[in-house]
Amino acid sequence: MNPCSKPCRAAILLLVAATVLVTGSSAGAANTVLKFDTILGDFNVRLLDTDTPLTTANFMLYVNGGSYNDSVFHRLVRGFVLQGGGYGANAIPNHGTVDNEFGRSNIRGTVAMAKVGGDPDSATSEFFFNLSDTNASNLDNQNGGFTVFAYVLDGGMLVVDALADGVQYSNFLIDTGDANDPLDSRYDGEWPRIVPLEDGSPILEGGQEVWYYEWINSVSVVGVDGDVDLDGDVDDDDYNAFVASFGRKGLGLHADFDGDYDVDLDDFMVLKSNYPSAVASPLPTPGAAVPEPTSICLLSLCGIAMIRRRRGKV
Repeated sequence: MNPCSKPCRAAILLLVAATVLVTGSSAGAANTVLKFDTILGDFNVRLLDTDTPLTTANFMLYVNGGSYNDSVFHRLVRGFVLQGGGYGANAIPNHGTVDNEFGRSNIRGTVAMAKVGGDPDSATSEFFFNLSDTNASNLDNQNGGFTVFAYVLDGGMLVVDALADGVQYSNFLIDTGDANDPLDSRYDGEWPRIVPLEDGSPILEGGQEVWYYEWINSVSVVGVDGDVDLDGDVDDDDYNAFVASFGRKGLGLHADFDGDYDVDLDDFMVLKSNYPSAVASPLPTPGAAVPEPTSICLLSLCGIAMIRRRRGKV
């Protein structure tokens, strides 16, 4: 039997590609997306459920219990971290500590758990947003490494940066300005109410009153698996958005469902498994046109016919 010709091999490859995508044995794992509703706007983060199962399960206890609603960012170090999860009108009760699951680097845009110095397994409710790449080497090595359990989705760091620019750092506490001074640009009467901590009195620090705003209105789950545009369903818009993003690499991509910083075949399997009206199609080269599902079926049939004809001649 003579070797299969180039047209024959091309037909086989096309058929295999279509078959694999139509009958893929398993879908990739999607990670939970949360919406942070803050006084300066909304932004979304993707949890790393698969990589950090203990940490994300612990974090979701607070989310589902509403612990982060009407809470504040109580620590800011400019160009370093913006930290919250510890206080609302009072300190947030914790559900116990969680084992450290350090694995990913603390680069800008990631979210990590805060913990007690010298104790890697002491994280409870407090978390922080990494504001810069420059401190990653320190945070990745200090105290067993700080567990990155989420990252901000594309565009969300504009809100995080605005939050970080709207407050001043002072000994781990945020002084939001004088509510009685109309010239204090850090106070705006349209913001949510000012709340004191603990016993109803402001914290005194060096004789100065330190007050807190309700920076975080709520934290809630948003979207579903395969939902690129996070509108609550998976449809043609998500399919088209995925195609436009396929092949991209980097932090914060909406179509990166499994959180590996790469929009690839695993992510397509998540989309396909949650988009019943779409027959799987070969994934395009980034920027190339995508064949319609019906076209793929026709191409597959043509491929079969070509193979049969070729076999009849050899």
